[in-house]
Amino acid sequence: MKNLNQIIKEEVRNLKKEQTERYPIPPEIVVALEDKLQMKPIIRFVKDVKALNSIPPAYKIILHNDQYFDIYYESFSLMLRIQAREYYLMDLEERSNAVEHINRLMTIRPVPSVIPSEEEEEEIEDFEAEEPEGEVVPPPSTPEEPEELEEPEPGMEA
Repeated sequence: MKNLNQIIKEEVRNLKKEQTERYPIPPEIVVALEDKLQMKPIIRFVKDVKALNSIPPAYKIILHNDQYFDIYYESFSLMLRIQAREYYLMDLEERSNAVEHINRLMTIRPVPSVIPSEEEEEEIEDFEAEEPEGEVVPPPSTPEEPEELEEPEPGMEA
């Protein structure tokens, strides 16, 4: 039993060590985010940066609201792919459009959960448990079949 506990403790230590080992963000990406995309300080806007396993090399920039965009290394410039659009950072007009697009991404709120929390469930149960005061008046009944209009007799048209 002691051996099993020791193995578990070692595995937990190894997992914690793996989680804390992070590679630094490449300086080109830092310059692109801070200077060109006006996201300084990075920690204010960016939740995480992940390297993508792609050719050309790329990084996924995850914002605090879980929206993301990708930065690709191109031969002459860095390219941003935001949703379906591509922007090259060397082109000033495209860079400006990219900043606007990132701003729209940052203002998107995350989709709320459709699963109610425990507090919301209790409120719903309390609401359902309350009995209405006074008599409940049913809505007026409507005939199930609509009345048919009689056709006017020939010569009696209005």
